Amino acid sequence: MKKVLLTILSCIFLFNFSQAQSFTTLGDTITKDFSDLSVTNKLKNTITNTTNSSTTYTWTIISHNIPNGWVFAGFCDNAGCYTASALAGQSETSATVYANGTISVNNGDTTHTDRMDVYPSFDEFTIPPSGSVAWVSVVFTDNSSFPLYKDTLTFICTNNKTTAINNLKTSEKSIQIYPNPANNFVNVVYDRSLNVKNIAVYNLIGKMVSIYKVGNTSAKLDIDNLPSGVYFVRLLNDKGIVVGTRRLTHQ
Repeated sequence: MKKVLLTILSCIFLFNFSQAQSFTTLGDTITKDFSDLSVTNKLKNTITNTTNSSTTYTWTIISHNIPNGWVFAGFCDNAGCYTASALAGQSETSATVYANGTISVNNGDTTHTDRMDVYPSFDEFTIPPSGSVAWVSVVFTDNSSFPLYKDTLTFICTNNKTTAINNLKTSEKSIQIYPNPANNFVNVVYDRSLNVKNIAVYNLIGKMVSIYKVGNTSAKLDIDNLPSGVYFVRLLNDKGIVVGTRRLTHQ
């Protein structure tokens, strides 16, 4: 009877969680070479409002690595760009993103649309050291959804097209998690080209609850001590860069 009750509660929670997904993105990791950056060609992701009401999103940079030689000019959304405060981890709120299906209409200085582009901006005239990589991870929260829907996006920029990081693959085939939902343990299988060295598990509010040192092309993670719920599993390479994210349900 207890197991049946837990199953029912888990289903209710998962239903509520799935209902809370209120925006989509181009993917969890966006990668671009520094030589490809320009005024019109940014290292950008696009957040699309999938609900029937307008909303705003709060975003916070949760981790970053801007090596010497890179000039971080700010993190930008449809309200503008933010510099020192963004890197300090302070929260910023975007301008209004309109309801699903709103076509782009310019009304004076305001453009009504159901999506917004977000991107870290680097000084395109200061060439960073050869072979170096800069990255920024940002968590976005829909202020109007209940429960709050959050998603983490990672932006990676390298100045060398031959760098392995530029060939990252984060498709369903390159990273697999099973069983999912899981009870006591979960298997994570990933391509050798991703060079995964650590796997971190985060809860829904963006707090890291576990981290595992791994190698080769697979890992078996002990999650028995984690409370039941939904988590994000993030794979990091030898430079500490997030190369893939998958959602995990722990029963």
